[in-house]
Amino acid sequence: MICVNYARGFAAVPPGQAQGPVKNQPRRVGHIPLPTFAILFFFALIFHLLAAFSSRGSESAGAQFQAMELARSKAFHHAQTDLAADLRQKSRPMLQPALALLLAQGANQCGITNRSAQIVLAGIVSAALGICLSLLMFSTYRERCTTESARTWLFSLLLLLWFLVSIHASFSPEAWAGMLFFYGIVWFLRHQSGGDAINILIGLPFGLSLFFRFEALFMIAGFVAWLALVEHEDLQTIASLVVGMAGGVLVGILVDRNLYGEWTFTPWNYLTARGPGGAFFPSGAHPWWFYFSEIFTWGTYPIGGLVVVTGLLFLVLFRREVLTWVVLPYLVVHMLLPAKDLRFLFPLVPAVPVMIFLSLQKVYSWVRPESAGEKVDRFAYWIVQPVWIFNLILLVVVSLVPVDTVGPAYRKLLGQSGSQSTAAQGEGSTPASVARPGGAVASSAGVR
Repeated sequence: MICVNYARGFAAVPPGQAQGPVKNQPRRVGHIPLPTFAILFFFALIFHLLAAFSSRGSESAGAQFQAMELARSKAFHHAQTDLAADLRQKSRPMLQPALALLLAQGANQCGITNRSAQIVLAGIVSAALGICLSLLMFSTYRERCTTESARTWLFSLLLLLWFLVSIHASFSPEAWAGMLFFYGIVWFLRHQSGGDAINILIGLPFGLSLFFRFEALFMIAGFVAWLALVEHEDLQTIASLVVGMAGGVLVGILVDRNLYGEWTFTPWNYLTARGPGGAFFPSGAHPWWFYFSEIFTWGTYPIGGLVVVTGLLFLVLFRREVLTWVVLPYLVVHMLLPAKDLRFLFPLVPAVPVMIFLSLQKVYSWVRPESAGEKVDRFAYWIVQPVWIFNLILLVVVSLVPVDTVGPAYRKLLGQSGSQSTAAQGEGSTPASVARPGGAVASSAGVR
């Protein structure tokens, strides 16, 4: 019944038409009836926990292994040639490995010494961060909803979109870069007149996001351009935000200094190691439209098609929105770079539910003339309901099996061969293992 009710989405009440008076109206949370809010939030918690348990934890295992390998090399004076390639080049930021080590040490203090249990714990922490971000996104954008059912639909998208749940529960640098960056976005939108001290604090997660995924710089550049060209913010506001960003960068540099044992600037090392002739420019690179086709197939055609179509609509219809200004430069740069891997777009995922919702709400407000209201409502309902049920089925699947098996299984079902990413191995296309010189591979499972 819940599925049917909120699958109606925008079709329940036309935009601009008041809903009738309701007697004995239940208590509300975020303008959503408390029972509906409680049920959706409960299922979101369950699915996030299941996703954390079912994940192979490959991203966090790789991070923990590389950090431990580096620490042991310092303790036992191992030769630098024994280290993984990106550690020898000092091109991997150590903020995520440092967090993995802190979680592992804290788990050890609590008697949780099993490596798999520690990886699940990292996924749970990541999922909690993602759920909190979704709640903040809902609180920020709920006033844009035209009806109560639309608010329920937005809330459901933010908490139960299948790939969002799986990415929330992965302790991966791409997921954390996106979550930290969009924490900064929503905090700024909610405290736009907070003063210099608040702006400095808001700038911190932007700077920290760089040391999870250096390409977040393009999202930051888009945000600053939006502040200057669309919002016409004064120089003092922009400067205070930049100071906060610099503080986040300083934290990343200090963490690198602590784990590498010397002063180094990993963003520069990353650029020089992957510049012309490096991982950014591999042979046999994918074409610029790779990401669109990959979203269609990996995301499954009903959901992936919805993401592509509504995403493009959003960029056209909401040209002055901050989400457009941060998504567009990041997407264009990655389309132009020869090295392509779908996970490179994971930092954008927190914005996807809002983009889907606002695009559909806008289109619905256009296509529903009063003379054809009921007919359009029925059509919208029978389109939305099957897609959302399909999403819930996928959500159950990724809560029980690792998400990286869903795409290949779907391709096999369609009779397609899996596409090969051009991402360099050393950058994490096989996150559970780390390439060693001479082609040897050291698995994190072997670390004690």
